[in-house]
Amino acid sequence: VLDSFQATRVRPTIEGTFANIFDFKITPDFGQGRTVIQDAYVTARFKPYFQLTGGKFKAPIGLERLQSANDIRFVERAYPTQLVTNRDIGLQVAGGLLDDRLAYQVAFLNGANDGRSSEDFADVEVNDDKEWAGRIFAQPFANSDSFALRGLGIGIAGTYTDHTGTAAQPFLP
Repeated sequence: VLDSFQATRVRPTIEGTFANIFDFKITPDFGQGRTVIQDAYVTARFKPYFQLTGGKFKAPIGLERLQSANDIRFVERAYPTQLVTNRDIGLQVAGGLLDDRLAYQVAFLNGANDGRSSEDFADVEVNDDKEWAGRIFAQPFANSDSFALRGLGIGIAGTYTDHTGTAAQPFLP
């Protein structure tokens, strides 16, 4: 029996802020014997209700997918999480309203396959089809004195695209 180690997730993160407006994040992943860029984006925080993000980031769908792996309650994510896009390249407008009790995101993306990320195609465009993604999430009791109610939230998210498969690219999202 051979002893060995396996690094499934090695993600050093570089992030910072310029001029108290522009946030950036770069996260390479060296795990599983490959090197990919997980995140590489810049967010301009003009107002709390209007933030613009450009680059490669998590698509604004799938609540569990938006949470860091460090913050999920179980070892694995739930099966429905495999049905939503992970990370994609694009532009996003987002913000918080009503003291951040209502959050929204609208993104225009290249269109990664469900359950996958854009690095499956080396982060390059493989077709001309684009994708719209949107999310609204409300936490009406975020400022409540009750700890149990503070974390309660409800939301809805979805995507729209007009992808069609070809012989060269048969993967339909």
